[in-house]
Amino acid sequence: MAVIDRRSDSKGFGQVQMVVAALLLAAATVASAAYIVMAKPAYLRTTRFGVPFYSPKVINPVDGRPMSLNTLAGYYVLGKTEKETK
Repeated sequence: MAVIDRRSDSKGFGQVQMVVAALLLAAATVASAAYIVMAKPAYLRTTRFGVPFYSPKVINPVDGRPMSLNTLAGYYVLGKTEKETK
């Protein structure tokens, strides 16, 4: 009577499943990266100071009033004061 080793069959099928899953995930990763590089979604755009377009107001450290994050970044990058920008 011949003995059939079923473990080797299931191991081969499991390996095929893992290869298929790995290939699908790799394709999804490449497609996502290509979308980000090619489409350049609006939520990833930034100003010349590296500030995202859609950022909330921040508190001015000098007087406590709300101000644009882009203006605050400009003060630090360019070294300007509030008087020079008005």
